[in-house]
Amino acid sequence: MTQKQRVLEHLQAGNEISSLYAVVYMGIMDLPKRISDLRKDGHKITSRTGHSINKYGKVSYNIYKLEQEK
Repeated sequence: MTQKQRVLEHLQAGNEISSLYAVVYMGIMDLPKRISDLRKDGHKITSRTGHSINKYGKVSYNIYKLEQEK
């Protein structure tokens, strides 16, 4: 199964995904590229910005979700 297929399967299960999750749990280093590929294939994927704070300050990151067809 390709990285793109694994990301799509994860999203189709109703899950959100961030780059950190993709790296740690799926071994996918370039999630934005996989999301771009899926969007080019016609999948409607939305993104929102998440925030966390660590000892270096505030960190922002994208969280992706597949829009469910109505």
